[in-house]
Amino acid sequence: MEEKSIGERLIEVKEHLKGHRSIQSIRTVLSELFQASPKYIKDFNYKINGHSWKGCIYTARNSLMGSIFSYWDSKPFVLRG
Repeated sequence: MEEKSIGERLIEVKEHLKGHRSIQSIRTVLSELFQASPKYIKDFNYKINGHSWKGCIYTARNSLMGSIFSYWDSKPFVLRG
């Protein structure tokens, strides 16, 4: 079976996040899709000009290090590190 590209993996995560709105759901998706240990997932939560930005930063030393998996208000927002 061919391994997915990084872009395909990020799109898959974003699709899994639709319909959810919590940091716990992000942690669950990352753990399942990337087999990520909780020690490689750092949570954050900010209020910016009346908007809520909450999510997780993936800190494992690999091609996705520093990637942000988050919700801007209630919309999934993924940014590759």
